[in-house]
Amino acid sequence: MKGDVSNLQREISQLRKLVEEYRKGSESPKEPVTPRLRSGESSLRSEFDFAQSSITSIPNGRSTSGILETYAAPLPSGRPQSDLEESAQRTSGPSPSEANIAGAISRDGYLQVHGVTSTFHQESVRTGEDGDTLDGAAKSNELESVSHRLIAYAALQKQHENFLFSDPLLYNNLDLDGVSPETAKHLLDIHWNRQHFTYLLTYRPAITESLRTGGPYINKLLLNAIYYTSCQYSDRKSLRADPDDPQTMGAQFYRRFKELLVDEIDKPSIPTAIALLLSGQCLVAYGKQGGGWVLCGTAYRMIIELGCHLTADPRRTEQGSLEIVGTEVRKRLYWGAFVIDKFQSLYLGRAPALRQSEARASKELLDAFEEYEPWSPYVDSKSDSFDVVMSPQAHAPRPAYGVSSFKALLRLAEIATEIMDTFYSMESLKLGQKAALERRVEFLHKLDRWQKELPSHLLCDPEGSHSPPPHQLNPHTTYWTLVILVWRPFMSNGHLSAYADPEFRSVVDKECAAASLKIWALVKTFKNTFTLQRAPYILCYAAYHAVLVLIHSRETRVNFPDCVPYLWSALVDLKHGSHAGLTRPLQMLKSKLTEDVVVPSESYPAENGNGRGAGAFCAGDIDMVGDPSAGAGPGAGIGTGAGIGIANADFLQTLDLDAWNTPFWLDRVVGNQLLQDDFTFGLGSMPF
Repeated sequence: MKGDVSNLQREISQLRKLVEEYRKGSESPKEPVTPRLRSGESSLRSEFDFAQSSITSIPNGRSTSGILETYAAPLPSGRPQSDLEESAQRTSGPSPSEANIAGAISRDGYLQVHGVTSTFHQESVRTGEDGDTLDGAAKSNELESVSHRLIAYAALQKQHENFLFSDPLLYNNLDLDGVSPETAKHLLDIHWNRQHFTYLLTYRPAITESLRTGGPYINKLLLNAIYYTSCQYSDRKSLRADPDDPQTMGAQFYRRFKELLVDEIDKPSIPTAIALLLSGQCLVAYGKQGGGWVLCGTAYRMIIELGCHLTADPRRTEQGSLEIVGTEVRKRLYWGAFVIDKFQSLYLGRAPALRQSEARASKELLDAFEEYEPWSPYVDSKSDSFDVVMSPQAHAPRPAYGVSSFKALLRLAEIATEIMDTFYSMESLKLGQKAALERRVEFLHKLDRWQKELPSHLLCDPEGSHSPPPHQLNPHTTYWTLVILVWRPFMSNGHLSAYADPEFRSVVDKECAAASLKIWALVKTFKNTFTLQRAPYILCYAAYHAVLVLIHSRETRVNFPDCVPYLWSALVDLKHGSHAGLTRPLQMLKSKLTEDVVVPSESYPAENGNGRGAGAFCAGDIDMVGDPSAGAGPGAGIGTGAGIGIANADFLQTLDLDAWNTPFWLDRVVGNQLLQDDFTFGLGSMPF
């Protein structure tokens, strides 16, 4: 009898929704939801399900009403109310069939990650209708409530953090794995200022609380991963294993990381997954691509094992309450890993591991505390060198816009996935001309839409006096890099060049050159404010592709003679900083700069009488750079064939790096073209 009543109530609820949809449909036609759209939708069902439960206990019984009032009026949750309503209406979670196939929920309400083919699969009893009786406005109210709770939680943990390393009674009880409180604070401050904002992998309030109370969101492995990666942004010689060797910076923390990894590798956990991702990225930048790729790949599998890719009921505590913080942590971990996976795959020229079609995690980060957190470059009081070109005091604090910056980068990662799958996989060779050109238009429309929908506070003016924070600049350099990647297959040396006639190829060259000039302007903006030695590897990738395109553009080199040498200098600065992994890509790029790049005479008539187009140059041209006999003025050297138009000898010095005496880059050359996986859209790799 009780079951019959429940079934009737469910049917009545469904009928009410159908009537409501019919009424709305009669006023404004609704677009049908296609399977493709449905598969890409994220879910906020879990937030609705557990919004009625309380957040993890607030210490000392403090009231959060003051905090909530502060954020509720001017800054309700970091997003306009309309955004919350739209999010609530468009996210419905996995259907019962999807939940069953993915093994999303087991009978006891815990996350399950064994699909129907698995011998460990336990059929879900969730029907899909539970918790879905609220309309869009009510759902947005629930989201608002959860958001306020998380913001209050973040504010309280920030108060604790402020005194965590200043009160001996507090820091003496911290387990910092043998590191002094002062050094630990230095490295943690660097992490929160730089790496954290790039991918939002580490949920700061949860890690702060766990560090203070021995909670589940940090372990010694993650601590040492943070120490190791933060060392790359520090100038303290005391952090070097050998004080006289900058390349040993943080080596002791990486050794400790490897010691701890032995015990953690077969025990999947959230802090271990984060630790693997942080260290993996650092290894890739340091030129140990093999090790970095393996660590990140292990992290992706661990994340799937933990069910972070699924939106399901949060794990219940012993008291039966549902944990809000844990769900926010898992969302950030999954989507942060998703972005890392896509851009690291671009960087290395390899296929991504995480499939968006299998993800049912909400993209809505409900804790918007860091959206308006003041940000300014980190300044170490014990160091004389700064990570900024100008005086740090002149760099006024500005809102971090951490959440919106990450969401902008996440959308680009989704577009990048489609571009890689279409144009830079084996399947691209099966594309017909019509399909290839249609996909090109589709991707350009998506990128154009991304740019038009970018919030005004994330717009970047390269002509401005100061650069925005690095994490706010990343989406812009990435955007123009993706524009290049959409056009590059159709360039004269592209693998789809057969689909481009001479007229269309001219358009391709101009579009790529225009995007490269945008990257040049953004790199200059960054360099004018910060030092390039600690720029993110996304910026390395953008600068590399800009140079790669511009050496083929005669017109751009003539009109902007300083562009290529400037970007080359930027890449060398990056290599001398925390990106030693650029050594081999620079070697390969040097080979492109010094080889004879002949431009067809029908496209660019010879203007210099030497039998080559005015935009072409060869190894001999480099020797002529800076020669007074080559002429004077802004165009000096161009008329004699120096296509890159270098006006001084500094560029020559960077080309004569000692590391380039060994011509091992030749083993990657096939028929005068470098292998596609290392050059077409990825950077060259070095052995681990």
